Amino acid sequence: MKGLLLSDNEKPTIAFCDDEVEITEVYSAILSEHYKVLTFNQPEELLKFLEFHSECPFEVLITDLKMPKMSGLQLIERAHQKGFQFPAILLSGYLDKKNLMTAVGCGILRVIEKPAEIPHILKCLDEVITESRILKTRKQMRDIMAKLRESYSHIRVKLGDELQSFTVDKDSNMEALLESLESRLDALLAQEKELKEKTQAVKKAL
Repeated sequence: MKGLLLSDNEKPTIAFCDDEVEITEVYSAILSEHYKVLTFNQPEELLKFLEFHSECPFEVLITDLKMPKMSGLQLIERAHQKGFQFPAILLSGYLDKKNLMTAVGCGILRVIEKPAEIPHILKCLDEVITESRILKTRKQMRDIMAKLRESYSHIRVKLGDELQSFTVDKDSNMEALLESLESRLDALLAQEKELKEKTQAVKKAL
């Protein structure tokens, strides 16, 4: 699979954690064409790296399930406890029911069977990044809507009787406006998802 080559500033940042140095070196060399790749051979290294950041410095984590001192699932749980939230892709030869349930609760969006083929990893990464960005945009817009509602209510309380007649007449219009904005947001997000899918189709064709 040959994707579009982007500048370093345009490439999404991903983290890759596997206790086998050869695996991280091989995958990093290949994936670095499409992403900025942060590699770690011990989960503890990744957790220590996060301590130097206030926000998560990568968009997606790819991690092996079985590692000597700490499993991939334990790594993600520890990162969550430190306040870092991110989508993850789990590499595993076998995932039992208990681990599968834990994986779902940890924000694992894809499980890839080892040995993993590069085209499949690239496909999963593109899908997860797209889904994550859409959810993040949706949350940001919902937060903006909530602040608009709060600000409008605050203005009404402050002005009180002076604008009573105005607010009575305009309340329904404001609600309609906010609902219209939310509907447009949903439509824009749907268009963004469609555009991402078309972009991925173009990448595959190259």
